[in-house]
Amino acid sequence: MRKLGFLLVATALIAATVVALATASQNARTAGSVSPSAETAWPWEPKGSIPAGTAGNNWEHGKADLASTQFSYFKQLTPNNVGKLRVAWQGSYAPPDYSGGIQGSPIVVSGKGKNLPLESGTMFLAANKGVVALDPTSGKILWQFIGPNPKPNTPGGTPAAQLQFGNTTKYFTYCAGYITTGQQDGSITAINAKTGAPVWNNQVSAVSEFAGHTGQTSPPTDCDPNGGPKRTGIVFGGPNGSSSPLRGHLDGIDLKTGALVWRWFTTPDPTQLPFILTWGNPAEAALGGGGTWSSTAIDPAMRQIYSATGNAYAQLGRQPGKNLWTASVFSLDENTGALKWYFQESHHDNWDMDHGNAVMIFNVKIDGKTYPAFVGCDKHGWCEALDRRNGTPLPKFPTKEVPVLDPSGKGLKLNSEWPTQPESGCQPTCAMANLLIHTPTDADAALAFPTYPFAPDGKPMKVEPQFASRSSDYYSIQMLSGGNGINYNRNSYDPLTNNFYTCATNQFTASRNVSPTDWHWASIGGSTISVWLSAVNMSNNTMSWQRKFVGGIYKDGELVGGDNPGFPKGVWSGGCFGGIITTAGNLLFIAPRWDVTRGSPATFTAADPPYGGVVAAFNATTGDGPLWTWQAPDQINGSPITYSVNGKQYVAVYHKLPNVGSPLYSGHGEQLTAFTL
Repeated sequence: MRKLGFLLVATALIAATVVALATASQNARTAGSVSPSAETAWPWEPKGSIPAGTAGNNWEHGKADLASTQFSYFKQLTPNNVGKLRVAWQGSYAPPDYSGGIQGSPIVVSGKGKNLPLESGTMFLAANKGVVALDPTSGKILWQFIGPNPKPNTPGGTPAAQLQFGNTTKYFTYCAGYITTGQQDGSITAINAKTGAPVWNNQVSAVSEFAGHTGQTSPPTDCDPNGGPKRTGIVFGGPNGSSSPLRGHLDGIDLKTGALVWRWFTTPDPTQLPFILTWGNPAEAALGGGGTWSSTAIDPAMRQIYSATGNAYAQLGRQPGKNLWTASVFSLDENTGALKWYFQESHHDNWDMDHGNAVMIFNVKIDGKTYPAFVGCDKHGWCEALDRRNGTPLPKFPTKEVPVLDPSGKGLKLNSEWPTQPESGCQPTCAMANLLIHTPTDADAALAFPTYPFAPDGKPMKVEPQFASRSSDYYSIQMLSGGNGINYNRNSYDPLTNNFYTCATNQFTASRNVSPTDWHWASIGGSTISVWLSAVNMSNNTMSWQRKFVGGIYKDGELVGGDNPGFPKGVWSGGCFGGIITTAGNLLFIAPRWDVTRGSPATFTAADPPYGGVVAAFNATTGDGPLWTWQAPDQINGSPITYSVNGKQYVAVYHKLPNVGSPLYSGHGEQLTAFTL
């Protein structure tokens, strides 16, 4: 009862921070190139944010616009002609021995007075521990900035060649003549967009936070060019890598000087009541994780920003408690960093079920009234649709309790593990989530494991429903793991279809907990992955369409790639970790990662079938497709983008190539490929 009282106080404190919404503009919809001042042409966009594919924004932010919608007004490409897309140019921009991952995507900026090498359009790519400026019609290098190496594992040691997830950041952005980007040593830097010269550097990550943490990526960055207390621009970013002993935070940095304006820590200090009481041992909050992996969406008019936190640290062995504000989405005051509201998606997160992808904001009409919407998705495969003013549920997107299922009783008793009961003015997870991912069944389990209902070692197994506690020692088929659900991949909102698009992955792993301190699960069988591409109508919370793609399945005891019409065999078995973009041409582009059912590609030769990821186009209204596909030589972990130069629309994707030492090695380990008609 005492804890309940504190939570009620917390809810009241959050409700007191609610701000008024700016007057909603008319519900007009206009495709094509429009003036930045014509904000009534895009009432779905937060006031002050300019959509991509317009005269004011080619694709100059990491997720298309400040709202992170991954939508473009360009419409030269349509379902009728997209099948004619061909490779326009390709280029590699890292050293020949590069072998890291690639989670980022390029941006393209055009226009006079923007401090660009090419006013007709300049592409910027986070590559080779820095940023490279390119001619977007040819891939020609205009300038290149190379930043610092990762910090060494030990003081005085040799730095790692690159972070585990590559030597580039997931998200970076253009902002009022600067390129702002995270770096390999955990810092954030600003670069002159025209010359590539560094302007300032801010070390947002302490040495103890980033040294040796090769599982991290360079900090994601976003920027409001007219934000901050002086309205001269403010950059947002902070350390990530939550499976490390750090105290996560998000920083506001002055765009012009690089000076710290404010810092909001993602775990409370002892004076922050009642939030510190959600840590059973308050001392654990000092190094409790909660890194900011997932970048920031910005509402310039409301002067609020929106982001998310990673899992708590340590994964296992913490005292009971819900561990605010880890595994949460949240909103801050842009000028001060003050917390406006939060929504915890996973209490006492033991199993890396945090929020790994970008959040999104937009305005939507529900029953004739315009609401300022916020949507975030997590590794459980669930999403919440909230009013971004205060974090309460949108109409048509009600909340409901989700039961805690733990036959052993250990999860609830030892860890207070309530994976789906969010803390905020909006209580449990919103019902929209029920539409977005498939719940496993006995039939699915039989596809994954031919021995079902018995594990490969002969012990009984069972299918666990979504969100079941993961603290018990009995065998189960886990639908999700830390790399699945909705994870890393970017989602999209198309104002012309009024659909929110997401891609969710089911991975079935027969596993059991093998250690009270190791948060990994020991697999005792193979995996089957199914992928669900979904379009949700944001006015009434109904599914407009949904496509299921088969990943890997067992046939005669052997794991093989699934067959999906129009796609190479098995290509969906790697899930969808890049993202979705949509366009005013009624197209949706997505990139399944690659075929993981055939083992290591290190020995593959030209005689073997291609195994790389695929860029694919679908009809955004109906889900019909694929209307066009192109297969990369290796993994695709980044999102495609679209841009236009000299009246010609392009689609581009940054992807892996076979590593050095592979029979398929071609001289480089990464490549940017651009397509056009």
